[in-house]
Amino acid sequence: MKHLFFFCWLAGLLSVPLFAQNKTLTPPPGSKQVNQQTVTLGGQTAEAVFYESSAIPADVAAYYRQRFAEQKFDVSDDTNKDNNTFLKFQKDNETFSVIAEPDGQGSKFTVAHSIKTGDMQDVKWDEIIKLIPKADVPGSDLDIVSRPPDSVRIVDKISGRWVVLCYISKRSIDYLRNFYQESMPDYGWQETQAGTLNGQLAAAQGKAKNISDALDGMKLLPNMPLMRMAGESVIMHFAGLKGEAIISLMAMNPDDPSAGNAVTIRYVEKSEIYEKAKAK
Repeated sequence: MKHLFFFCWLAGLLSVPLFAQNKTLTPPPGSKQVNQQTVTLGGQTAEAVFYESSAIPADVAAYYRQRFAEQKFDVSDDTNKDNNTFLKFQKDNETFSVIAEPDGQGSKFTVAHSIKTGDMQDVKWDEIIKLIPKADVPGSDLDIVSRPPDSVRIVDKISGRWVVLCYISKRSIDYLRNFYQESMPDYGWQETQAGTLNGQLAAAQGKAKNISDALDGMKLLPNMPLMRMAGESVIMHFAGLKGEAIISLMAMNPDDPSAGNAVTIRYVEKSEIYEKAKAK
């Protein structure tokens, strides 16, 4: 599923606990389980279970609102953004979540469960790296932006006009930067801006002192502040006839080249192209 690793990745980055499926809670009619993943983050072991359904996200959400109301759970979050629905239900130390997104005429959704057994420890970057798939997640590469060489696709996310793809490549940051500077013009792209994540964070630091202090102290790896990892990054902006593309390159561990480099491609289709395609 396209959101399989994306869900785990964000949960790790945001220190949000993942959840284990309660086997007694049945999914809505017309649903089938397609995957599950056991994860350990911050000292908590959990399991996320993934479904596909003929029901649309709104109907999936309505089903679980009713089920958890019957079980006397409180609704702590009920959000809909970009046609994606996020629900969170709590009772005492028990938490359920439901994440549903459109998929053709139906939906894909995750149902999850956790029982708090203690404070969640700080999530380590090494723990997140261990979650990276060893083979491509389901999905497809863009035909207007080259896939990075020697890479594994770990994220394939579509939301409206936006497409987000993320890869782990064994090639160096310098090699990847040159690769995209040379290959993007072949697809009609023109580079409009280049910089580093370090530069963007520095701009944020100039606006708020508390942001500066937080960024300087944040560590993703032992003895390695976020600002140092950001200094190893490259961000390239491109414009073309079909829209805009942002390509970000970031070392997974600057002290260990064998860890590879993350390549994130964010592509947004021009409004008129997107609306015309959607109308077909």
